[in-house]
Amino acid sequence: MLDGIKITGRAHLELKDEHGNVKESFDVTNLVSNAGRQWLWTSGCGTPPAQMGWMALGTGSTAPANTDVALQSEGASTRVATSSNGTISGTQSQWTCTWNAGIATGSWTEAGIFNSATTSAGTMLAHITFGTITKNSGDTLTITWTITLS
Repeated sequence: MLDGIKITGRAHLELKDEHGNVKESFDVTNLVSNAGRQWLWTSGCGTPPAQMGWMALGTGSTAPANTDVALQSEGASTRVATSSNGTISGTQSQWTCTWNAGIATGSWTEAGIFNSATTSAGTMLAHITFGTITKNSGDTLTITWTITLS
């Protein structure tokens, strides 16, 4: 019998207004890309690659595919450093990123986790699409992303 490792994930998105009131809050099941799976494998075997530590927002709406290596349409100046870089607890790793007031203002439909601060560069670990979130200039958007190995 062959053992298999299943890689799954969820992202929790929360949009708050300038007064801290929750405008939207929901979970999305994510896709861990082939490149992300390779990154996970390489992290445990051989020379560790650059660590995942950034998230980006985009406007793409096509469902994520295993072969994705970038967001469909990454927004300018939306790649932000995470505040937790793959914090491990048991079989889960978690990343959290916040786009504060004045950052990434606009309407967004996709997000991804990357190991580079440079727009449209680095390895993409995971990718989600979701219904349109409109982030006004005073709003704060936080994504908490959890990857589970089972």
